[in-house]
Amino acid sequence: MNINTKRLIGWCRSSALSVLGLAISITVSLLIFRYIVFETNYNKDQVNRGRIYRVSMGIKANNSEDYYAATGGLLGSELAKNYPAIETYASFKMFDGKPKIQHNTDVFLNERIFEVNPQAFKIFSFEPIEGELATALNNPGSIVLTRTLARKLFGDKRCLKEFVEINKQAYAVTAVIEDRPSNSDLQFDALVYYPPATRTDDEALQSYFDTDHYTYILQKAGSSERDITTALDNFGTNVINPLVHNAGVKFSLKFEATALSILHFSKPLLMDTPKGNANNLYILSLLAVFLLIIGIANFVNYNIVTSYKKAVSIGLQKLYGIGQGRIIRQFIGRSLLGVAVSLMIAILLTLFASHFVDALGHIRFTLGTTQTLAYAVTIILISTFIGCLGGIIPAYHMSNQSIARLLANKMTLVSHSSWSHKTILFLQLTISSGLIILTLELHRQLLFFNKQDLGFKTENLVVIDVPDGVNNSQLEVFRTNLLSHPNIKAVSLSASVPGDEPSKEIFYSKKNGKRSETVYTYIKADENYLNVLGIPITTGRNFDRVSDDNSVIVTRSFLNKYPDLDPTRIRIATDTVKPIVGVIGDFHQTSFHDPISPIIIGKLDLKKEAVSKVLIKADPGALAIIRKEAARLNFDTPLKYYFLSDYFQNQYARENRLLTLFMMCSFIAILVSCLGVFSISSIIVKGRSKELAIRSVLGGSLADNIGLIFKPFGYILLVVFLFVCPASFFLIQKWRENYAYSSNPSLLPYVYSLILIVILIFTNIFYLFYHFLKGKVSTLLKNE
Repeated sequence: MNINTKRLIGWCRSSALSVLGLAISITVSLLIFRYIVFETNYNKDQVNRGRIYRVSMGIKANNSEDYYAATGGLLGSELAKNYPAIETYASFKMFDGKPKIQHNTDVFLNERIFEVNPQAFKIFSFEPIEGELATALNNPGSIVLTRTLARKLFGDKRCLKEFVEINKQAYAVTAVIEDRPSNSDLQFDALVYYPPATRTDDEALQSYFDTDHYTYILQKAGSSERDITTALDNFGTNVINPLVHNAGVKFSLKFEATALSILHFSKPLLMDTPKGNANNLYILSLLAVFLLIIGIANFVNYNIVTSYKKAVSIGLQKLYGIGQGRIIRQFIGRSLLGVAVSLMIAILLTLFASHFVDALGHIRFTLGTTQTLAYAVTIILISTFIGCLGGIIPAYHMSNQSIARLLANKMTLVSHSSWSHKTILFLQLTISSGLIILTLELHRQLLFFNKQDLGFKTENLVVIDVPDGVNNSQLEVFRTNLLSHPNIKAVSLSASVPGDEPSKEIFYSKKNGKRSETVYTYIKADENYLNVLGIPITTGRNFDRVSDDNSVIVTRSFLNKYPDLDPTRIRIATDTVKPIVGVIGDFHQTSFHDPISPIIIGKLDLKKEAVSKVLIKADPGALAIIRKEAARLNFDTPLKYYFLSDYFQNQYARENRLLTLFMMCSFIAILVSCLGVFSISSIIVKGRSKELAIRSVLGGSLADNIGLIFKPFGYILLVVFLFVCPASFFLIQKWRENYAYSSNPSLLPYVYSLILIVILIFTNIFYLFYHFLKGKVSTLLKNE
């Protein structure tokens, strides 16, 4: 083995820990940075991004106010026609029912399909694969497919002018476009022709309350956002609200515009797209910067520690006249080599981990050539800076030592009590302990969600989404067949289940002769709904199977408005007066993000109204029976089923992803802190080796010696927790504001964090002291 190979192996052994630590810090920073770039690039694929606004609608009735991301169908055309600041509009109408798209024998359910007016392609920019987008939706019966859906239906062959069926209606494929990037608020699989909305006096008012359109407007060049706001305020005040008041009702509508550029971080509304959290991005940005700083500090500290082993070699170089500049260049060269290896490891780890992180955060996007080049140059410059810093500091320190001290291996050590080391150690322990506390608190909150009473039972409840084309008579036969099996306990037919976006309805009520209007959550279900969910009747009775088609059951919080009245004397109405036949306890229709609200349950008229959900209470293992009975009826479309408990828990998918991310960051922070504590502990042991040797000779106990080394850490740890505890408590309380219900504060996360950090420090100290004791004390004293 030649001398260069031996040197390389020696360098690898001595630098492995610092290189690995820096690689981990760079990897985590790159992954966090990638996620931040993904979030902050929402909707940037749109050329008109700065001029596109989505219009939302607020309904204020009595003391309640609800804001919807969806609006009525007439809104866009009326705005574009009457207000010069608005150039044109795009209206994305939710497809009625659950679309079933088919080509030959290939059938796909629940694809995201919207009906769109032709002007949409003048506002939004999509990347075409086949066809001409400018005219793609000019004619009835036209459809535009995304690449993925086109491949599902037609494979790799061209599909222009081919036909597909949606709910048994034929559509001609006029264009194929690229899939929407996942960092886009506008997500769909297909767009079909939608005729321009027209206004008639009979339908004008009701059309504004049919919240089944997402309305976008394009700001005319030369106009401002204030012009858009003024136009919407004018439309609500002078056009819509007079129509409402003329109809004899006492509520009002308000329209607001949100720029597409900030839509992702706007306040979530009813029927809205998933939203980002800017505060989370700020926290992650700081975390990435701090982890990178700590990784750099650990790399430099470790280079200082390992440089002491080269003292004699440097002394000989100085003895033979080699200048300080050349020594510094040698150190920088070795440091740059370490950074280069760290960077290569980090890139490999990032490529490997990015698949997991992308799946965790539902990330699907690619950087442009310019962005990729800019980020690559930035990474190279930062890496060069780290390499120079990691070489200059230890080289400058060693080259300033006298030749005699270097040859005798008696250097003036960098003080472990310096403010730089204290600051780095403070940051390391602060980030680690803070992340541990936040992770434990998030875990406690998710446990709270799992254990909290929802007001209904979720165990062994199977939900079936009813596809279009299945009529109520078939479903009643399906229910009867299911109930013939002893493993099936109850079956309900309804329009929704807990966890669904709640339907809202304006109800008129009278109290002491005064009429008022209020928006309530409105659920339509049959007489078995409460039994399947295990919700008892507290006052009155359940629906009658034969009658009660116009009756309602209300939750206890509904009666808070009428504390002195008998429920049977309260009259509420939509189009007809609806008597209250029963009262039930409150339950959570949505997640713990939202407070419990009054709910009105109406009897589902199976002769007139469509069923969207089949809710089945069954013994474990009854899925085979459900599949068997579905197959007997030979539905055109396979039934999609899931468990209600899983469906409800999916509302906390963002929290679960955040918990996983915090767990990963906590582990990395602890690992990086461990390396930092190890390097600083090494400096302490090296600087106090003579004192430790004398203590050992004079019979000093192991506990006393370890306590001597731990002492500087103890003071810093005290300051860390005096800072971390109130800071973490403040952040946790701010985070709890996102939930109407949350777990109670607890000291346990803070205690567990302190214990883990103390164990981390003691483990490092004990390991170093063990290796110190392996050496001969006499040799140590002689060397000193």
